[in-house]
Amino acid sequence: MKTDILRRRNRAALLICVIGISINFILNGLMKVFGLPLYLDTAGTIVSAAMGGYLPGVLVGFITNLIKGISTPTSRCYGCLNCLIALVTAYFSRRGWLKKWWGIISATLIYILIGGGLGSIITYFLEGSTGRQMFINIVSDIPDKIVSVSFVFLLLRAIPEKVYQYFRNQRFRVELDDRNEKIGYKIRYARQEDKVPYMIIIGEKEIAEGNISVRDRETDQTAVYSLEDFAKKLREDIEAKR
Repeated sequence: MKTDILRRRNRAALLICVIGISINFILNGLMKVFGLPLYLDTAGTIVSAAMGGYLPGVLVGFITNLIKGISTPTSRCYGCLNCLIALVTAYFSRRGWLKKWWGIISATLIYILIGGGLGSIITYFLEGSTGRQMFINIVSDIPDKIVSVSFVFLLLRAIPEKVYQYFRNQRFRVELDDRNEKIGYKIRYARQEDKVPYMIIIGEKEIAEGNISVRDRETDQTAVYSLEDFAKKLREDIEAKR
């Protein structure tokens, strides 16, 4: 079973990288087609780092700028910025800060400082831009990063909903606790108030690995399952109690 979980993790990490790179180029391409003053070439990096952690995020950021460097050689010089954004995202994501309003605002401000601030410094050494141009770069980066962060926030909110709908469609009785509370509080509430037999925990780690963590109220043990495996276990439990 550990081998299967490891394989799923590797497949999930690879898939996250492919999706992240695709998002960067697709959104950036759409902005060019419609002539919008946005880049959105870090949105996929943020998604990958939020879902997969440090390594997938950095790889997506690095590979994105490496590919862009084929047609625009100077793009490679900005690759470090994409990697920095990935590191910040993974750090925030691991602590659950991207689900809180203050975490979203903090991450956005840091992204702006990286993309607009450090990016302007790189541009200065490459092209000799003026202080006024550097200020314009920072300001113009604000809507770009706000849209990118909003995209990730909505994605992280949508995945638990999909898991909830999956088990509802399987005709299991299930409730979704999407309150803005700490995970420890939610677990205690489920055990003491609702007295549910199983608690499904979905965080950034579970999203990245493509699994769910399930806590058994009776044994107080936590195990990792795929959606299909846990649905199968629930059916077996129901059959055993009949």
